[in-house]
Amino acid sequence: ASLSTLQQVAETIGKRQTLLAVSKFALLASSHNEVRNAEAIKLR
Repeated sequence: ASLSTLQQVAETIGKRQTLLAVSKFALLASSHNEVRNAEAIKLR
């Protein structure tokens, strides 16, 4: 494989990892917000 091909593969993997990290963080944030909203409703 040529160097440019390896760089493209590395960039693709990097983007995929970034997307996975972002989606995981978004899921964590949304579930955290749901828990907080549920607790706020209980307090009312």
